[in-house]
Amino acid sequence: MKAGLALAERKALVERGVSGRVHDERESGKEAQVVITRTQPLEVMVGFDRYQVDRSGAASELGHLFLRAHLKQVPRSPGNPAGLMIVDTAISERL
Repeated sequence: MKAGLALAERKALVERGVSGRVHDERESGKEAQVVITRTQPLEVMVGFDRYQVDRSGAASELGHLFLRAHLKQVPRSPGNPAGLMIVDTAISERL
């Protein structure tokens, strides 16, 4: 699990003064767009814009990304009330 978080890469970005996270700006229309592309197996496509903010607070755009995720139904639980688990993903700058 820790390897999947790319902690070393994230640390290097923070040390260079650049870090990232998902942020919605509903007022300006900048938020992730989600579409169910298939139901068996369940597949969703998420499109979002990327940008970075450096130590000085200056923001620069990094372009658009698309995430395709395959999900699997699992038993619902307090930690997973939707009963879904991501089993595979693909990320691309193009559809």
